Amino acid sequence: MLKQLLDPRPEVLTGRLEGVIDLERVTDPKKKALESRVRDFFESTFVSGEIRRLIVGLDKRLNSAEAETGLFLAEGPKGVGKSHALLIPLHLITSADGLKEWLAQNKLTFRAPPDTHIVWRKFTDFPLDSLWGVIGQELKIFSPKDQPPSITEFRQGIGNRKLVLIFDELESGIRSIGDTALRQRNLNFLQMISEEANRAGSNVVLIASDYDGSQEPAQTLKRMPRIELRFQDSEDRR
Repeated sequence: MLKQLLDPRPEVLTGRLEGVIDLERVTDPKKKALESRVRDFFESTFVSGEIRRLIVGLDKRLNSAEAETGLFLAEGPKGVGKSHALLIPLHLITSADGLKEWLAQNKLTFRAPPDTHIVWRKFTDFPLDSLWGVIGQELKIFSPKDQPPSITEFRQGIGNRKLVLIFDELESGIRSIGDTALRQRNLNFLQMISEEANRAGSNVVLIASDYDGSQEPAQTLKRMPRIELRFQDSEDRR
């Protein structure tokens, strides 16, 4: 006698299975993309050990001065779930009220302070001149110049706001900068904000994805304490 073990999701039966998560589809005005449908996206998300550490760590960083780090690095080749993981904090911060039931079901809590601002980019879709220009344009603070702001200027621009930076495919963005000196200034700025994300009481959180930890810009990020999302949890594999 056959026994049904799994209930297939509707998109499996209709042939609309979405195997690749693309952060750019989160703004789909017609809500056809899974990324733009918050509840459907979370209901189709397996809460792996890495995802649990991401949510717990982000909640602690935003709401406690005692958090050990505000730097999260999703590392690995294509197809392991890096973009999926980065979409989770994006939705949690912008749609937390609609996810209370999902959080409770998975024994998780999350609260974004009302002064939380989020800046996100997928760098395979946007040419990158400067990371500080991306942040400055979104927050309308320091203007994008050839030289990055100092740490004092950066803090003054953020003020009392909580700033969450989500940089997907960061490697593609940095490597696309043809000017060697400008590329190095971007790496220097990246190191500055990763250090700031590790300071006690800081208002900065940096969440980034990268393919190869032995190459830049991951090498810069891995100089600092961080929560790594490497998608290699042995319990999840079972």
